[in-house]
Amino acid sequence: KAYYLAYYRRGGAVNVGFLEQALRERSRIAHLLGYANWSAYVTADRMARMPAAVNAFLRRLDGDLLPPARAEYAQLAALKGGPLDPWDVTYEQSRLRAQRFGIDRDVERSYFPAPHVIAAVLRLSARLFGLTFTPAPALPRWSPDVAAYDVRDTAPGAPRGVFYLDLYARPGKLDRFANAPLRARRAFSGGIVRPAVNAILGSWPVPAPGRPALLSYDDVIAFVHEFGHNVAALCAD
Repeated sequence: KAYYLAYYRRGGAVNVGFLEQALRERSRIAHLLGYANWSAYVTADRMARMPAAVNAFLRRLDGDLLPPARAEYAQLAALKGGPLDPWDVTYEQSRLRAQRFGIDRDVERSYFPAPHVIAAVLRLSARLFGLTFTPAPALPRWSPDVAAYDVRDTAPGAPRGVFYLDLYARPGKLDRFANAPLRARRAFSGGIVRPAVNAILGSWPVPAPGRPALLSYDDVIAFVHEFGHNVAALCAD
């Protein structure tokens, strides 16, 4: 409980002030551009077109997802033997996985050595999107543990760009996964193309000498998610 409250209250009242300022600025911008509110502004050029469509979609999701969510929440409360507080959820989920499904997170990691995960995601993406990924060790790198790749369309061989994998934790580095579009791909008139330069930043455990880093299932999901952003950056014109 102490950790949960400290983590989710970090920034304190100062963050509340920033949020209130952001809301005021968003409202001001929307009105300057002729929209009733920020929601109307941000949906105007997107598939939803209007806030009402988003709200209707969310209501449909609630109808489908809330009943099973409440049932799963009740399972966790029963396992605890009492009311379930927010800071109990992660611990009780772990107990449920172990007791009901026999899932041991330490054993799970043995199935996901980092080099295998990277190779599998590259192989799958190459097949799905018609791309060829080639290691590019000659490209400049900001750390020895960063890997660089050249990317081309498999069929015509046209260049798409390059990307970097900076996946392992080190002091002073971002402690979560993120996709960093360093330079967007652009197609200009006259057939001129500026290739993309992209990077995926992560915080996987540093491998021990002679042994690969072993990843959790959540680590794998995060990498697949960010690699999707990477492919989008490389393929967008």
